[in-house]
Amino acid sequence: MLAKFLGDAADALRADERLIELMGGPLVDVFEVMKRDEIERFTEAVGPEMPDEVTEWEVKEYFLDL
Repeated sequence: MLAKFLGDAADALRADERLIELMGGPLVDVFEVMKRDEIERFTEAVGPEMPDEVTEWEVKEYFLDL
């Protein structure tokens, strides 16, 4: 089952010892830090509730350079 929220996906990755072994612990560590930072920045900008619509923060974060 796929995680609905990024934090849940990061938790699942951290709990998957086999995937960590395959990807390499250092890569997973860096990836997790980046994603946790992303979650924190999103929460600071938008709030703790997950909106149903794409937010201005997401547009700026993911599509600004397109």
